[in-house]
Amino acid sequence: MRKKLAAIITCLLVLTMGTTVFADADGSPSVTSRDQEALAYKNKITSMEISSGTVSYDTVETSVMDEAKTQADNAGSVDNILAMADVHPSVSDASKGVTVTFRISGVSAGDNVYALHKKADGTWEVCNTVVGDGYVKVTLYSFSTVAIVKYKAGTSVTPNQQINNGSENGSSDPKPGDTTNNTTTNNTNNGGNTTNNTTNNTANTTNNTTNTTNSYNTNSGNSSAGSAAAARTGTGSSSQKMSPKTGNDFPAIPVIAVLSLMGIAVCTGKAAKRA
Repeated sequence: MRKKLAAIITCLLVLTMGTTVFADADGSPSVTSRDQEALAYKNKITSMEISSGTVSYDTVETSVMDEAKTQADNAGSVDNILAMADVHPSVSDASKGVTVTFRISGVSAGDNVYALHKKADGTWEVCNTVVGDGYVKVTLYSFSTVAIVKYKAGTSVTPNQQINNGSENGSSDPKPGDTTNNTTTNNTNNGGNTTNNTTNNTANTTNNTTNTTNSYNTNSGNSSAGSAAAARTGTGSSSQKMSPKTGNDFPAIPVIAVLSLMGIAVCTGKAAKRA
């Protein structure tokens, strides 16, 4: 019995010692877990500050991390995702904008860096930023996942962040050398301005058309009056007068001739009686 037990134990020891540890040739794990990847993005942030109150940040969920990557690719040609975290400030009302400063090593003023933010409704927005040596500033109006993304030089990125009136617009306390990646303004305000400009242009066009019409009518009336006057003058040159009542031509010369003949006849009759 003892011999059988010893044989079993010996077999187990041999199996245990012969178990192979599966790993890459360099000793690193063959697959980096997605949780570790999300944690690495968070750890790239050395510190975080906000314009008022305090702030904390956590590792993002892996599914949200994938969303951020997709959104970053949709916005432009990505060079590198610098950092990503769930941001939680102490302020309860961020409707006027709260500027968040991400301290990230390796960032330089002039880098083509933008922030992607997941809003409460689940959609993403590309936010304006201020980029300096070692930090990126972004103004947010709500808080959740924020990804700081560096795009390749020359890549055009169009922010679509809705900016509230009176906001800091992502450029709070810029320093000499900072780069303001701010190529858009409040979409709502722009829409209103466009409408106002269109209305004003339409009104101006209408006024110009009216003025042109008035000028044409005035000039036409003057031309017509002048033509009529010229016609009357031309007609008068043919020794005819205009009737003061009707304005029709009045045969002055024949009438004068008839009156003259009548006068001559009367005078001749009187002379004959005297004789």
